[in-house]
Amino acid sequence: MEQFFNYNSKDLSKSLIESPFPYFFVDNFIKEDLFKNLNLEFRQLLYNNKFNFTVVETPRVTRPNEPHGSSYCIGGGFGNNKNTFNEITSQSSLFDNFLTKLYSKESYEYFHNIFENSPTYKEIVTKEVFVNSSIGCKIGCNTNNYGDIIHPDNSKKVLSFLLYMDNPDWDDDNSGGTQFWEVVDSKVPYDQNKDSIDSQLREGRYSQKIHSLKEEEADKVNCFLSVDFKPNRLIGFLRTDYSYHSILPMKLKEGITRNCFQINVWKN
Repeated sequence: MEQFFNYNSKDLSKSLIESPFPYFFVDNFIKEDLFKNLNLEFRQLLYNNKFNFTVVETPRVTRPNEPHGSSYCIGGGFGNNKNTFNEITSQSSLFDNFLTKLYSKESYEYFHNIFENSPTYKEIVTKEVFVNSSIGCKIGCNTNNYGDIIHPDNSKKVLSFLLYMDNPDWDDDNSGGTQFWEVVDSKVPYDQNKDSIDSQLREGRYSQKIHSLKEEEADKVNCFLSVDFKPNRLIGFLRTDYSYHSILPMKLKEGITRNCFQINVWKN
């Protein structure tokens, strides 16, 4: 993977933090010229309507009294493969080569090896899980006032990686990071008005869906880290029952999107 990335697995493992769940983030993940050209080609295809988004996701958290945002996605997660990017790869040999490498056995081992010395990883990712999992990628373009609840991710997911893409019009007036949460010993004060962002973030407490925050932990979750948007920044974490994370509603100028390339490992 050295022709694409500025880090090998061992480099990234040095940035790994074990608690409250294994995670890391680094800057300048992809080689500079490759990152620049991937973003340039994606924007050209996007702005010229050269492909169709495959999914439009509605937000779970929004600022009240404003039009809600959306997440426009191409590609897919669990069960999907490189073919879900056909409209892009058929027009861009650069994306075709890049995605071919991401869906390779070498890439699969590269992303697993980042976590191989983590005690939590050793406990969760058994040989059976390793053998019976695969990579799924997608690109999400988030618009203003799109957000997501505190959640640990679908239990079918093994590893999650978020690569912030570039947007040349991004400035300090825009925001769109990722928040990490931990369960603490006592209740955490927050605005319990049902329309507040605080309460919306915890809305999943009443859901039986595996994507949701457990009800008994909703009053005890604390945001311990917010990783700001920065082009070519990679965030990675191991999915556990307590790998809680969220997206605060985007604050984006008109016409600006927060673009994120996701690389996930899913159980088959």
